[in-house]
Amino acid sequence: MPRLWIHQDPHQWTIVPLERDPIGLAADRLCPVVSNTPVTHAVLAPKVDADNGQWAVIVRAGEEETVHVNGDRVLLGIRALRNHDAVQISGGGRIYFSTDSAPAVAPYPTGKAPVPCARCGTLINSGDTAVKCPKCGAYFHQSPEIPCWLYTDHCGCGQPTAMNEENCWRPDEP
Repeated sequence: MPRLWIHQDPHQWTIVPLERDPIGLAADRLCPVVSNTPVTHAVLAPKVDADNGQWAVIVRAGEEETVHVNGDRVLLGIRALRNHDAVQISGGGRIYFSTDSAPAVAPYPTGKAPVPCARCGTLINSGDTAVKCPKCGAYFHQSPEIPCWLYTDHCGCGQPTAMNEENCWRPDEP
């Protein structure tokens, strides 16, 4: 699930899950978007009919100079957000957009072509329990009989294999 990381103090991040509702951005706060109410600077909005974490920042007319993504102005008033983008409004702190999630065991999707396990090389088929690495996207077997994901402490890309939210990317990491 997409989320925003907001820096509260030098050692504290607040995570705001992004559901399907747009969020208004002001220099000092997030605010719900209510119809017929102008937004101070910009809006974060999900792509219509997309459940894959696609969001954009839409800048209010006249505010183009005040809203930046990764240090660059938002040209033409709209910009699709990518994983780990930093959004900043003049006079406010940075917030980070993230689509990262914790590793999770789930059945390999039905109808998807089989793929080789990144550890053992044997095929992962529809319905097999597997883990998709949240960082590199590689698939691994994961069951009591074939524990490929938990075989080592890290995926080959460096993603920790522990199955918890603490292994998600944080803005203070590279």
